[in-house]
Amino acid sequence: MVRMAESLRARAWRAQAVNDAAHARYSMEGGFHAQACYAAQQAVEKALKALLLHTGREASHTHSIVGLRRALEEAGVEVPESVLSLAEAQDLTRLNIETRYPLGGAEEAPFELFGSEQAQRMVGVAGRVVTMIEGVLG
Repeated sequence: MVRMAESLRARAWRAQAVNDAAHARYSMEGGFHAQACYAAQQAVEKALKALLLHTGREASHTHSIVGLRRALEEAGVEVPESVLSLAEAQDLTRLNIETRYPLGGAEEAPFELFGSEQAQRMVGVAGRVVTMIEGVLG
């Protein structure tokens, strides 16, 4: 019975990842680049957590894409570099905070610091990761 509960939880996380990826695309198309980057980070985070749950592992309370990628590797699940490189995982990990809060002595609001190129790149990564997870989870 525990396995069924884990499977249902994995599907719920996957569904939210799909929704967050759609939100990221919508935000990007509307010119909300910081918000698109944040939603892309959330989509990747939730997709990786869905995959962890699918393996029978617990999804930790972390926003670190690098850490989630590492946890999947420890569980024997390879996330191909072509889907999510280590550099992209590092970028996404930082975006969880940088897209929402003025840091340090910043004079700019986060939305002023992100442009269409970065949003397109992060939304693309989220799309690849979510597509991979959907292929695994069905």
